Amino acid sequence: MASDSAWHSVLFKTRRTQPASSAAIMAINPKPEVIITASVGVSRADSGGTKSAALLLQEADTAMYESKAGRNATTVFDATMQDRTRRRIEIEQLLRNATESPGLEAHYQPIIDAERGAVVGFEALLRWTAMGERISPDEFIPIAEDSGLIVPIGAFVLDEACRQAAWWRANIPGGQDLYVSVNLSARQVISPDIVDVVDATLLRHQLPASALWLEITETVMTEDSAVTAAAMTGLRSLGVRLALDDFGTGYSSLSGLQYLPVSRLKIDRRFVMALGSNQANEDLVRCITAVAGSFDLD
Repeated sequence: MASDSAWHSVLFKTRRTQPASSAAIMAINPKPEVIITASVGVSRADSGGTKSAALLLQEADTAMYESKAGRNATTVFDATMQDRTRRRIEIEQLLRNATESPGLEAHYQPIIDAERGAVVGFEALLRWTAMGERISPDEFIPIAEDSGLIVPIGAFVLDEACRQAAWWRANIPGGQDLYVSVNLSARQVISPDIVDVVDATLLRHQLPASALWLEITETVMTEDSAVTAAAMTGLRSLGVRLALDDFGTGYSSLSGLQYLPVSRLKIDRRFVMALGSNQANEDLVRCITAVAGSFDLD
């Protein structure tokens, strides 16, 4: 909390404190395994002092939720935050029981071999209906990731997708080679039991590892590279194939392709959808395709 005349200095001190804390940790251990970040909310008292301490704390707490969405940030409260924060808290609470309710579903988008014109697999897409409302993945998935709920939700989707793929391969004529592709969040990739979870899921549904593709986004390149590489190497050792999703959207690193055992690059759809109408996008897609070819990737 800060008075109208002092809140600027509070903000300044808060922002100065965060990197200082990180520096202190680095001085103690040059290679720390734990990085501490701060999410700070600030409320401003009015000049007349009409806001109670309880209200100021509530506003600061609301601003803190906004900071948590961006991580390691400082946010000053404004009135528009209340509705967004209320919605965010409501969704997070509903997500905590989502895997035990019928509203969370895996939908499947066919993957077509353009040369043969044949369906070769399916990509699992997460969809969610809660309280009679279809909630967009663009809204609930970031909340699931920030809260850590993406780990159990991701395990649920993996299980559903493997179960469905095993059924297709056993029951659809000519479908014995179909595969399924499932997205993994950065949090799932760096979770310590990810390899065991995938292995157990494949065994539970008697699905060969070659029938499973796991898609990761470029954000894994911003996580602990050693942990990420070890996890992905462990997954690859199971026989699972790995794809780098949304390539070219912000965290692209050619050096990452050298240590991440991926077999496929997926170009972000924003670039693909503009083909034929945007020369710059066409040049970029051609460049990414050349990069994939040089690394012997699909």
